[in-house]
This record gives sequence, C-alpha cells and structure tokens, in this order.
Amino acid sequence: MTKRRIDLLPFVARLLAIIKPVHPDIIALVESSLIGQYTFMLHRNSLPILSSRSRVCRFLGELTKFRVIRQGVAFACIKRALDTFERYNVDLVCI
Repeated sequence: MTKRRIDLLPFVARLLAIIKPVHPDIIALVESSLIGQYTFMLHRNSLPILSSRSRVCRFLGELTKFRVIRQGVAFACIKRALDTFERYNVDLVCI
C-alpha cells in the first residue's frame, strides 16, 4: 500500500479484520507498529509529516471501527494527543 492512497485504508482494515481470527500475531505486529509510529509522530511537530500523521490516525480509527484493535488503544492515543494539546495534535484528534 502506498502512502498516498488513504482511500484504501478501510479495505486494508477490513482485510485485517478477516485475517484476525486466523493470524492474531499479524494483528499484534500491525498494532505495535502503528502505535510506535503514532508516538514518534506525536512528539515531532513539523508540517511535512502531517499527512503521515493523519494517515496513521485514520488507520487506527479504521482498525478500531472494524474491532481489529481494542477501543482502549484508540482512546489512549486520543488521550496522549490531548495531554500535549499543541499545534497539530488538535488536528489529529479531529481526524
């Protein structure tokens, strides 16, 4: 999946929801990777990575919608963005 095709995120999330009962280890890997990217991008406040931030946030939202990851993980990400309520973190919460 390319970084520019955010319209494919719901389909990838649905695919992961189908795969989850068979291969839960893949889901754990995707979840840890996304959380790692999210926390890295949360501490950097530069404009060029804003599109990457929105892609990661949207993907976390899609995975939560399809119940691939727990809702607590999504709420923890929102809480972290609200705790450091500065610059682009407001936009991340709105996505």
